[in-house]
Amino acid sequence: MKFKNQVFFDDFCREQKNNLMKTILNLGIVMCISVFFACGENKQQASDAENSVSERSIQSTGTWHGTYRGVLPCANCEGIRYELKLNEDLSYEMARKYLGKEDKIFRNEGTFTWDESGNKITLLVDNEEKELYQFEAKEDQLVKLSVTGEPIDEKLQSVNSLVKNQQNESIRNRYWKLTHVDQIPIIPSENKEDEAHLILRSDSQKAFGYSGCNQFSGKFHNDESSRIRFSTMIATKKACDHVKYESTLFELFETVDSYRVEQDTLFLMNKDNEQLIKFVAVYLMD
Repeated sequence: MKFKNQVFFDDFCREQKNNLMKTILNLGIVMCISVFFACGENKQQASDAENSVSERSIQSTGTWHGTYRGVLPCANCEGIRYELKLNEDLSYEMARKYLGKEDKIFRNEGTFTWDESGNKITLLVDNEEKELYQFEAKEDQLVKLSVTGEPIDEKLQSVNSLVKNQQNESIRNRYWKLTHVDQIPIIPSENKEDEAHLILRSDSQKAFGYSGCNQFSGKFHNDESSRIRFSTMIATKKACDHVKYESTLFELFETVDSYRVEQDTLFLMNKDNEQLIKFVAVYLMD
């Protein structure tokens, strides 16, 4: 009797053990299948995300070609005027001028490449220095990067930017040629180096330029509306008999209260909305 009970007990244990093993095996299979499908889903999501990023890239929009312009910071001059034309065949034309220095325009042309993200371009200038230029492409602008492809300064992206087809209401970081003082037209100088002009820097709120005789600089205050005022304007003391409007120009700067932009023309006006000084935007590759 004890033997039979023992046999029954052993058979029962074996059956329970087998059932337990089957349960563990089935759970393992279910877990493997779940992990397999989860991995596949994650890969698909990652692929979809990658495709989504690619679809959102500036390169994929097909609207990046055009001319970009701006005045970028310069360590030992007033600023560097840039004009960069990107063509659909991945060729480019670039012109640069160092303001306040020699009246020379540096011109280059060649090809450029996009990186894998479709949001960064690299230009190789074929000269003795083999200069490398990299830009981050954004909507209607290019942000200049370091030679290693890193941002020069995150806080100054707007200052290091070239704007596409810059015929807009922005008055900052553009080269404004003086054409009228107190509604009297200015006779252009035959020497481009003596061209009277104004530049408003957005990084330092600094206004600087050339009267046709003396370099001048000061501060401007503009809250992104149409109001603008100039202060602490100073100038060199060179005497020029042929620039008879200079003293009037500096006096009018003190009474400027607002501005108006019409395409490529800038009007500086007083509190009564009367025109005081008139400028036009000038480009290097026109």
